[in-house]
Amino acid sequence: DFARAVFKHVNPYTGMTWGEDPAFLYIGMVNEDSLVVNVIKTIGLCSGPLKKRFEKDFEEDCARKGIAITTETRRQLFADYLSSVFASFYQDMLSFMRNELGIKCLISDQNNSNETVYPENRMGLDFLDTHAYWDHPNFSSWYTHNISIIRSQHANFGSWIAPRLVGKPMFMTESNFVYPNTQRSEEG
Repeated sequence: DFARAVFKHVNPYTGMTWGEDPAFLYIGMVNEDSLVVNVIKTIGLCSGPLKKRFEKDFEEDCARKGIAITTETRRQLFADYLSSVFASFYQDMLSFMRNELGIKCLISDQNNSNETVYPENRMGLDFLDTHAYWDHPNFSSWYTHNISIIRSQHANFGSWIAPRLVGKPMFMTESNFVYPNTQRSEEG
């Protein structure tokens, strides 16, 4: 309903819907919705009943396909399953955005932790998006280490562009040296 309200809105000056308007460069459909990160890595965004539902559906999917789950294969099979769930979800959203709403601009998803998104899923995106943070606070205790990125031997700028695929446009839509880090002026 929200997407319909936004992208079916007609600009009174151009007569175009916002979905048709070339003023929009790109749309990232859902913010930081990587199933692999949010379900397997358990950063707290998908837990409790929802995580149990994913696990139950995964086990039923393996049973239907005759795939044996072992201790050694469980994590990889679960990641593969979540990747296929995302692919189906993304295609459904993309079809809605393009066909029902008439969106013409670039559309993507998976804007965090792109390295955990399977290449076949990433190739289907119109563009790649990443978020880059330095010394991000730990959510459980909300502290930073106050590390200088300039002096750090652990600074890995390459990880910020690691999601890049040759021939695919890429944006960095979030970047921050997070407060209360006293070194945050280095971002400039």
